[in-house]
Amino acid sequence: MTKKTVKNIVILVVIALIVVYSFYVIIEKNGSGKSDSKTKSDVEKLADRNLDEDYPDTPKGVVDYYSQIITCLYEGGYSEDEMKELAKQAHKLMDDELASRNEFDDYYKNLREDVESYKADEKKISSYLVESGDDVKYKDFQERKYSFVDCTYYTKGKEGTAKVPEEYTLRMDKDGKWKILYWKMVNKNEK
Repeated sequence: MTKKTVKNIVILVVIALIVVYSFYVIIEKNGSGKSDSKTKSDVEKLADRNLDEDYPDTPKGVVDYYSQIITCLYEGGYSEDEMKELAKQAHKLMDDELASRNEFDDYYKNLREDVESYKADEKKISSYLVESGDDVKYKDFQERKYSFVDCTYYTKGKEGTAKVPEEYTLRMDKDGKWKILYWKMVNKNEK
């Protein structure tokens, strides 16, 4: 073999190694080639949060975490088991009074129907905005602490975009955790 042939072989081997390494990096970056890996990791992150050890400390934090879950649910891209896990997380944020009136199986069934309705209408929650922590209102009533948090959801669908303002009422439980007591859509004229 001549020096020129050896040089060409070395160059080809180096190029082949670069190509193989590039494919490896691309596959690892995309999570084994799954195009839906971002959504999957978001779902897993929300579902895997241990609320016994890492419960949001503020009313705004509770509404923000709940809104992350809801936004993820209405976006899609998860399995039936993952949907159920996300629904369990959302249910854990509810006050005992709300949870007792809305047993998990009923809550899950209604949530699933609502998500399917959004999907059929080609609609999803594109984003949300929880009011600033400074704007959260607090009230004591019958020796219990309550807070009121505004959150605006922005939806997108085949009929365009919409702004859905909601007010969450939270109540502090016996362990000092803020729990969702109820929420309602807010009429623009109410504020």
